[in-house]
Amino acid sequence: DLFVIRVAGNIVGHAQVGSVEFAAARDAQRLRFSSSPPALQAGADQLLLRPVYGQSKLPEKDGSPLAVATELLKPKDNQPLFQVWIDQVDLGEVSGFVVSHFAGFERFVTWIDSLALQGEANNIHLFYASCSGPGYGASLNKLAVKGYKGVPTLRNAQARLWGYSKGHAIQVSGDDVYLQFPDLYTSGWNLASAQGIVKIWLGRGYLGVQGTHIKARLGDTVAAGSFAITRPQTISEQRLSLQISADQTSVRMARTFVPKNIPPALDNWLQTGLQAGRLSEAQYAYHGQLRVNPGELARRNELIANFSGLRVQYEPSWPVIYDASGSVYVAGTNVHINLQQGASESLQIRGAEVTLHNNATHVSGTVDATGDATNMLEFVRSSPLQTNLAFITPAWQGTGRVDLTAALVVPIRVEQAPPL
Repeated sequence: DLFVIRVAGNIVGHAQVGSVEFAAARDAQRLRFSSSPPALQAGADQLLLRPVYGQSKLPEKDGSPLAVATELLKPKDNQPLFQVWIDQVDLGEVSGFVVSHFAGFERFVTWIDSLALQGEANNIHLFYASCSGPGYGASLNKLAVKGYKGVPTLRNAQARLWGYSKGHAIQVSGDDVYLQFPDLYTSGWNLASAQGIVKIWLGRGYLGVQGTHIKARLGDTVAAGSFAITRPQTISEQRLSLQISADQTSVRMARTFVPKNIPPALDNWLQTGLQAGRLSEAQYAYHGQLRVNPGELARRNELIANFSGLRVQYEPSWPVIYDASGSVYVAGTNVHINLQQGASESLQIRGAEVTLHNNATHVSGTVDATGDATNMLEFVRSSPLQTNLAFITPAWQGTGRVDLTAALVVPIRVEQAPPL
């Protein structure tokens, strides 16, 4: 016995399908079926319906037509029931088509419209499997994506994309790539090279985004990192975790890795107090809510790094410290600095332990320094120490060497700092 099923008609737009043919024959109570691969012309591109091969045991002769059809559609070894290959499509045109013609799928259309996809998709594979439903895979060239809900902004990237109804993944690589995380940073980076994997999970009232194996080269800096974003419907429960490490970088470059949602006072000090120098073995971590109410302690920042040639000013009225080397540790609202050596005015600093408290409201610490007596007196008269050491007037003079060991508390925001 032999039966043939033929299918013909339109798929979308001007794309005309020739025909799809399934043939089956009874042979020792077994069935073999396949589809011939007709070509589908879609503009200048070509779509192929590839064969799906399988074998199923037919029911007995008295089996119902539904049972026969069920066995016919049962793939071998969990292969997809239906597969489509497309050689190449323009992502911008596909996005425009989806936004214009799939208005009923509001959530899906919102994502496609917000991502503003541009570039080329090659070797597109669409399929439907009984165990997982619809799925897809494709290679992307000259990819451009606008950041949206945790997905980073990308330009000029190469990528491999795959997914199914509730999960999607993209593996990115390329040279001269622009990368930005708009939820975290006001600007991005022009990377000499970049690679990484971003995975997206979609559920009822839930979105999860995870980025792993991220590596990038920016100038002479090699950085690596990962991130994860959870977005349940409750806004207060939406959270971000971020980790970044860099082998070496400048203070100027390191500032660009600090997220925009840290406390304003700490951000201002990091932008103006740290003026120049090099950082090495730097590691940054952030965890907390994406949005918080005033007064909530729902975010945590940590940074650890070694520094050299550092130029730092704790507060504008204090002399600048320069040629400093040591290490820095940012722990939440406090910044700890271990200074191994440095200089300020004409004083040589042999060591210091300094802490900026409560988002840089005040500084406390100990210092071990040495210098000429005349320069030491001038240091006192030209700094806020003059307030508490008012008896050191211009009439004071000194000669010789002075070794200084001191414990200090320095107000930066006077209204919030403890008394000296």
